[in-house]
Amino acid sequence: MLMDENELAVFKDKSERNVFREIIDLYYSRNFRSSIVSLYSLVIYDLFLKLNHMSDIGNKKAKTRLSEINESIKNPETHYSDIEKSIVQFFLDNYSSYFNKFSSEIDYLTNLRHKCAHLYLNDNELFIPSQSQTKMLIESMYDNLFKVDAPFIDDLFSIIKDEIDDYDSKYVIYLSNPTEIREKLVKKYYASMIDQSINKTIDTLFKLIFVSQDEEANRHINGMYVFLDSLFWYCERNNKFNQVNFSKIENIIVYKMEYDAFSDIKTQFLVSLGHNYQAIKSCYSKRDGLIDYIKKLIPERARRVMHYYNYFSTQELIDLYIDRKIHSISDMDYDELYKFYVINLKMNSNDFFKVAFKTIGVYNSFSTADVVTGLFMKHFDEISQECFKEVLDTYNLNSQCYRRDNNNSFVSFIKTKMSVFAEIDFKKYKNISTFE
Repeated sequence: MLMDENELAVFKDKSERNVFREIIDLYYSRNFRSSIVSLYSLVIYDLFLKLNHMSDIGNKKAKTRLSEINESIKNPETHYSDIEKSIVQFFLDNYSSYFNKFSSEIDYLTNLRHKCAHLYLNDNELFIPSQSQTKMLIESMYDNLFKVDAPFIDDLFSIIKDEIDDYDSKYVIYLSNPTEIREKLVKKYYASMIDQSINKTIDTLFKLIFVSQDEEANRHINGMYVFLDSLFWYCERNNKFNQVNFSKIENIIVYKMEYDAFSDIKTQFLVSLGHNYQAIKSCYSKRDGLIDYIKKLIPERARRVMHYYNYFSTQELIDLYIDRKIHSISDMDYDELYKFYVINLKMNSNDFFKVAFKTIGVYNSFSTADVVTGLFMKHFDEISQECFKEVLDTYNLNSQCYRRDNNNSFVSFIKTKMSVFAEIDFKKYKNISTFE
């Protein structure tokens, strides 16, 4: 370390950067006593800035301690050493786990600082720290304190519960464009959480969303989902899923699966989490029957099946379509279904169109017939004679196909293909047209 200019970027406060640069200069000029004294002062100042930031974002403990310190500063009888001890003790009591070896090394630094700043004789000589001691402490404070951002969140829910109402109103925006909200929450909260606090927050949110019967919790379920989903997103991007205690999540889901049906919105959340995050889906997969249970929660509507495709094997998806278990297919869905099944899943286009024509309703379906027929004509070069014949059989029996205004254009198209498919008896399709 000692010291690249780029490493000074961890100091957001200009005066901190200047003092740290001064500490390094003192070290290289072999003024080790001055370097240690200045390092101690910077540590106290850095902790004081962190305390202020935590107070500003609503940390009640920090706000109380900061108020006490400010009152002490006003008191002319107060010794500044007592203020320094109060600042250090606050972090030792509440957040020592955020600093690697913080407790032992802050004591070591404090002890060295006192020896350097006050008369301390050793064999009739003033105390002078060694170069290795000074270097070790500078690097330790840089890596384990200065680089660690506030607010050192232990229990996120206690801080965000007053904000959840605001995120209820942002839920719809989050579903369509989550990136901005996710990045904001990461910067404001998640980046300052250790694994223990992440686990605690996930556990709290999961219970409130999926278990709690409290009316207040149920009213704010959308806002809590925004926090839970975005926290999972942060864990995935920062390789923190291996620290998450998934056994509690599994137990909650299994319990609810066996004893209590989820509401529609909770079902959607449960399915979405497994779809969005492979680690959550893997968590589901560890329990027998859980993935099958999740699949049953997915409405067999075209858009839902395509959206949550990763819960199914390729063959399961094809079987859902072939067996015509997918319903609620809108006119706008057919082109997407073709891309999904034929292009992505490599389904045979002949099989696709055989089913597609059978999905055209027998009432109020002229527009659907237009869409399916248009898609069929567009991809006709992929069609076999056997498929063409089956499509004509289906078409000829559905009045929504042959009585629509665009039937004539389909007839004209067929006539251009009659010579290619000479083995088909076109004359039998009298509902479509009188083919000569």
